[in-house]
Amino acid sequence: MQPVQQRKAPAKWSNVDGVVVTGHVLDPASTPELKDLPAGVARVVVAADDAAKPIEQWVLGSPVTVDLDGTIYNLGVITAVDEARHWIVVDLINPLLVQQDARLITTW
Repeated sequence: MQPVQQRKAPAKWSNVDGVVVTGHVLDPASTPELKDLPAGVARVVVAADDAAKPIEQWVLGSPVTVDLDGTIYNLGVITAVDEARHWIVVDLINPLLVQQDARLITTW
């Protein structure tokens, strides 16, 4: 399976008002602003689909999901915001769980 960056995977998160915001994971190889993203860092950048909606610092720590072939996965948490570009930085959850020898348990 390709990494989410190469798939430009659709992503979702909630803003401070609880409104769901949609976006797409950016591919560093095709996004000049991300060319200096350090290798080996377990994070991705997501661009909001609607540039008219502001992205504010209040979303820091919010969870982000991604849709891969119709299946929703927990991508990670928002750790930074670029309000001018309407981008969020997401630290990925899987590497953190592996590092801590932990696993994500979901209940229905």
